[in-house]
Amino acid sequence: MPVISAIDITRRLPPEILTVGVFRDEHPDRVIELCDRSGVKAAQLHGRETPDQVAQVARSVRHVIKAVAAGTDAAITRAAFVPRLLTQIYDTSPLLRQLLVRS
Repeated sequence: MPVISAIDITRRLPPEILTVGVFRDEHPDRVIELCDRSGVKAAQLHGRETPDQVAQVARSVRHVIKAVAAGTDAAITRAAFVPRLLTQIYDTSPLLRQLLVRS
């Protein structure tokens, strides 16, 4: 979807609606730029993003969802970075620290 169409949609929605941009193998700078320009509040990543790339997006986009394929050894290997990624995000997110401390 072009950014102009996304802007048109996001500006008409109530502010409490979580809008999500879905990306596959986009450069982190491009994901951040498109989220900023389109007004979407979350990025859902479906490609081969590394933990560092996901963390880079998470520093600029409030909500990041990293999809991993299930059912293969490669998927398990890719999912293994999640604890490291959470640690990186935890270090930069006071809100996440508060939520984790409460649970």
